Formats: sequence, structure tokens, C-alpha cells
Amino acid sequence: MSEWIACLLVVGVVILCWQWKERQKETVADEAESPSFEGIGDGPHPAGLAESNASEKELEMKGTRDLLLETLTQVGCQYEIDQEDGRIYFAYQGENFQADASNDRLYITIWDVFWYRMGLQDIDEVSRLRKAVNASNLRNAVTTVFTISDEEKTMDIHCKSVFIFTSQIPDIGNYLKVELHDFFRVHHFLYSEMERLRKEETSQ
Repeated sequence: MSEWIACLLVVGVVILCWQWKERQKETVADEAESPSFEGIGDGPHPAGLAESNASEKELEMKGTRDLLLETLTQVGCQYEIDQEDGRIYFAYQGENFQADASNDRLYITIWDVFWYRMGLQDIDEVSRLRKAVNASNLRNAVTTVFTISDEEKTMDIHCKSVFIFTSQIPDIGNYLKVELHDFFRVHHFLYSEMERLRKEETSQ
């Protein structure tokens, strides 16, 4: 029985190798048949191609942090940089954000901190807010957390998003806007979820 299994494995490996070789042949054939734009009058001018390639190389060389600062300016966001920790502070559609970005990393982290505050005196509301935070983390890409201030007797809500940010992303300005809009989507979700919980408790 073990000999039959060994034979089947050998046959399977041979078939996989043959399929791989056939795919390699098809790839080489496709590359050979691909049209060349050299000498075509309607095609891009060689100088234009060289300029385009140069700009692409410049984008590839741009670090993540530098790219973020440039993109913030592009989408109309004024920013400030903390001189101690290097954190980037900016506003978008009336909301204040913080960003951590390094030229050595492909990902950036954006925070929306202290955007909602609730007193701890109302135990029912605090309970609803905890449930809404848990529900939001299950349904939204942006992570929501809460902190408790014993001194001020408050519960504060913060949001965080970590996402890739490189110059290879097309239309990176709109890409950043979409990521920022996710924060506002979470805001709306939490308000709606708490209202839903209130109605659900009232109807019971």
C-alpha cells in the first residue's frame, strides 16, 4: 500500500513540474509577442518616457513620512510637527488627528484621540458605550478604545488606524481621504449603536 502511495506522489510531482514548464513557455511566448512602441509616431516621445521614468524613480525613493507630509499638503491639510517626538498633528474636516510615520516603515499610524467623553456617573450610558465600542471593533476597520480618568471621572474614546502608505499607491491623496473618512464612519456608528441600545432597553 505504501508503494502505491509513493508512486502516486512521484506521478503528481512529475505532472506539477510539467505544468510549471508549460506556464514558463507561455510566459516567454507572451513577452516575445508583446508589441513594441519603438518607432510608432503616435506613441510617447522618448524624452517623455525618460521624464516619466525619472518621476517614478523619485516617487519610489520618497520615504513614507515625507510622502505623508506631501500628501497632507496636497489634500489641503495644514500640519504641525512635535519637535520632541516627531509626531505629526493635522486637522481634517474639523477633526484633529495625530500621525506616526517613519521613512523606514511602509505603514503609518493615525490617531483620533479624546473625540468623545462621557461622565462615569451614568452607569447605564457607560455600559452602552462599552458595548458600542466592542461592536464597532467587530464591524469597522478603525480600532476604537476607551480610557478611564479617575481624577476627572470620565470615560474617553479614541480611534486608531494602521495602514500601508507608499508612493506605489495610485491617487494617494484620495486614498488618504478614504482612510480618514473611516474615522467619521466609526463616530456615526457609535452614536447610532448607543441609540439602538437605548431603544432596545426601553422596549423590553
